[in-house]
Amino acid sequence: MRIVNFIRNSIYSLLSFALISLFGIYIRKLFTQNLPIELLGLEGLFSSIVSILSLAELGISYVINYSLYKALANDDKEEVNVLMNIYRYMYRLIGSFVLVVSVALYFFLPNIIREQNIPWNYVELVYFIQIATVLSTYFIAYKRTLFAADQKDYISIKIDTICKIAANIVRILAIVCFQSYVLYALTALFFNILANLIITYKVNKTYDFIKPVKVNIDDMRNRNFFKDIKNFLIHKIAYILYGGADSIIVTAFLGLQIAGLMANYLLIHTGIYTILYKCFQGIVPSLGNLVYSETKEKSFKVYKTLDLLYTLFGAYICCMYILFFQKFILLFFGSDFLLSDTYILMLGINVFLSMQFENACNYRNTYGSFEKDRLYMVLSAVSKVVIAMILIKEYGIAGLMIGTVAGLAFIIYGRIIIVFKYILNQSISKYLFRHLIYSAIIVAEILIIRQVITFVNMPLSYNSLILEGILATVFMMLVNVIVFYKTEEFRELLSYVTNIIGIVKQKIQI
Repeated sequence: MRIVNFIRNSIYSLLSFALISLFGIYIRKLFTQNLPIELLGLEGLFSSIVSILSLAELGISYVINYSLYKALANDDKEEVNVLMNIYRYMYRLIGSFVLVVSVALYFFLPNIIREQNIPWNYVELVYFIQIATVLSTYFIAYKRTLFAADQKDYISIKIDTICKIAANIVRILAIVCFQSYVLYALTALFFNILANLIITYKVNKTYDFIKPVKVNIDDMRNRNFFKDIKNFLIHKIAYILYGGADSIIVTAFLGLQIAGLMANYLLIHTGIYTILYKCFQGIVPSLGNLVYSETKEKSFKVYKTLDLLYTLFGAYICCMYILFFQKFILLFFGSDFLLSDTYILMLGINVFLSMQFENACNYRNTYGSFEKDRLYMVLSAVSKVVIAMILIKEYGIAGLMIGTVAGLAFIIYGRIIIVFKYILNQSISKYLFRHLIYSAIIVAEILIIRQVITFVNMPLSYNSLILEGILATVFMMLVNVIVFYKTEEFRELLSYVTNIIGIVKQKIQI
């Protein structure tokens, strides 16, 4: 039943995300054609502020989810009820705190937004609409966690998808017919609340044993919530500063227009990265069992195989970014919406490094003990923000990505230390040298493919973009097969793929 739920959740999640992403890209194009680009920058800025405000969540959802898995597996309804009431109590406190902080931050907005093209009362209204959307999550959306923990997330996904489709249709009307960003923002708020209310109703109906009960500090202390939250909090703070400050930095130093242009790139980048994450997230749950039930030799063998898989995928996406991202932006949005080639180069490098070492992140998350690498997380956030603020003055938005890559290096190294020192007991230097070789091979591949694409010199069009993409894909696959075929890791990958195809064929026949 777990496998059936996993497949069903994954299929619903991927299909929903693909559909909503296509809507999102189309709406973004309409946005750029009908509304000032500064409004897109404003949306990105407030999204960054919302991301930072999510720090108040303290990682409580992570801790509650972890506890719910065990309670649901043991069919301990009383414990599930207590956990959900703790969740409700803490989220109401957090929601109240976020409201107070949001009002306080409002008075600092003039120090960040210096554009004169947008009326200030318009900025105020949009800000509080965005904050209301966040608050609705804390006060009415927390119950959806129960579906996720009980492997019934497909129920939430179906409801979310229907509401998002309806919201996107109204958003199109708001942009094209009324050219109103306020209506556009209010639509997101309304349908977000509607989806959460429907999901809450479904949860109450499915888990009718969930009833209000009094909870206190002792209930939380007895479940080690405060210890777990403390250990996870520094990671959360650092990661939010590392990943959530981009629009704020760009708006403060380069203005809302550049922030708006960046939002188009990030929309596509986030969509691609999320699809990759959804494709690979099924691997993660099995790693915990592997690490704690098998020998370190077996764990290391699997690690190397998955490591090669992530590296090859990261290399492919990096190649597509460097060769075709700018061309797609030019075709879809127009030349006025292009950022520098250096920004795309650094974005591609960031994707490659992130994917190349994503397997280390997966293994690291099976270990816990977040205090062991919290220093590296802090260094990543500090270095990213400081380097970005220094270089953005000299190199523009490319300086932001240089800071991002520099900060990522600390995150990667911290994860590697945990995995190789405490989980696998293997040599870090040998591992890093192997990845240095991988990286050199990938750089050579991309340079050759770039020369071939330049030599072919097809006229810019969607058809030529597709043909060039196919050419690059085939070339990279052939080279990687030739280079890695004799390695043990590549043969293991082929074995896994063969087994998966066999299982799928068997299911289809049944």
